[in-house]
Amino acid sequence: MFTLKGTAKPPNWAVQPCMNGGFENVDLIVWMRTAALPNFRKLWRLVNRNANDVQSNSLFRNGLPSGVYEIRINSSKLLVNRLDSTFFS
Repeated sequence: MFTLKGTAKPPNWAVQPCMNGGFENVDLIVWMRTAALPNFRKLWRLVNRNANDVQSNSLFRNGLPSGVYEIRINSSKLLVNRLDSTFFS
């Protein structure tokens, strides 16, 4: 495997990347692709809402069910207010 030549794999890495879809990971390939211009956004994912889709009768077809949802974010990065920073004055 010439793409990983000179690198060491983790001790518990059981499957080679090419056998695990590592070179076919479309999400990663799109994420790594450079956008056309600095202010362009890259297309990340299309949601298929076709009537013939197997999941068209799924629970989330009309959105999330009613309820209370919580997102917890743990980050060790320092957030700097853009207006208070000396770099952006």
